[in-house]
Amino acid sequence: MSASSTSGHSSTRIELTGDPDQISHLVALIGSTGEIVFDSRSQPDPRGMVTALVQVRARDQEMPVPTRTAAVTVQAVLDVDTGAWPGLPAASHVERLEATTTTALRNLPGVQEARSRVISVLPLPAVTATDESGDP
Repeated sequence: MSASSTSGHSSTRIELTGDPDQISHLVALIGSTGEIVFDSRSQPDPRGMVTALVQVRARDQEMPVPTRTAAVTVQAVLDVDTGAWPGLPAASHVERLEATTTTALRNLPGVQEARSRVISVLPLPAVTATDESGDP
């Protein structure tokens, strides 16, 4: 892990090596504490391990943006119905989710351009149905 300062903004680079799903989970956790500026993943090695280089910047106090336009990085986690998105995490299905997400983001008021990238596809734990009393 290393720290640097660019334009008065402090950032930290973190290198993680391990199972791809665990790396994705850790990067998501890191992203909940600050702004991920850079996230690069290697291809899996023969053992299936990947290396991620992540640069994260602490969230600043609110400062007005001095221009009429700004680049805003938003990290979102989508819980999706896999029945509506069959085939995830296959590359072609990920590309379709990215394209659909980009289109939805472009439709937000004031958005001039949008890009999206799927970082990980992790299964959610099964939810047991309950009756109205809260008992299973």
